[in-house]
Amino acid sequence: MQVYIPFTAKGYETNFTIGNFASNSRTQKMKVSEANEKDFSYYYIDDVSVEAKDRELPPLYAETVLQKADATPKIERNKVYTFKNVLFEFNKADLLTASEEEINVLTTILRNNNKLSIEIYGHTDAVGSKERNLELSNQRAKAVASYLIDSGIDENRVKWIGYGSSKPVADNTTEEGRTQNRRVEFKMLEN
Repeated sequence: MQVYIPFTAKGYETNFTIGNFASNSRTQKMKVSEANEKDFSYYYIDDVSVEAKDRELPPLYAETVLQKADATPKIERNKVYTFKNVLFEFNKADLLTASEEEINVLTTILRNNNKLSIEIYGHTDAVGSKERNLELSNQRAKAVASYLIDSGIDENRVKWIGYGSSKPVADNTTEEGRTQNRRVEFKMLEN
């Protein structure tokens, strides 16, 4: 007998567990005897696959041209892209786990082309002091750069700059505008 159970991720999942590895209130135990043996079942899971189903591509992929050979995004040189899923906790520069997938795309591109270098630009909204915003934007850009370097990209190919709130792309008087202004961007350059 084959059992098929689909699971659709809601976003930002990094792990999921299959099975019941500890007793809980829903775990049922029963003594099996010859009389009720036919009412008993035990499932052994031996073949699990995880597949990406057809879905809307994340914004970074949607803005790029996919190459047919290896489905790696082709990112134009000297064009500024905004990360869509590079996220940080409020007023901190620690990358959230959800950020890794998008940055890993860049890691792959940089590994596959040693003639490319990258610049990372950090931006904040206008809430807070200019000094703190400049510091925070620099720390966030550096966090992305450090992730790339820790992933094996030569540090001489990675630069980062924090602009604070000096380059808004939206109105800082609304929450929606401030959200758009809190961003990290990148640009690929030819060495």
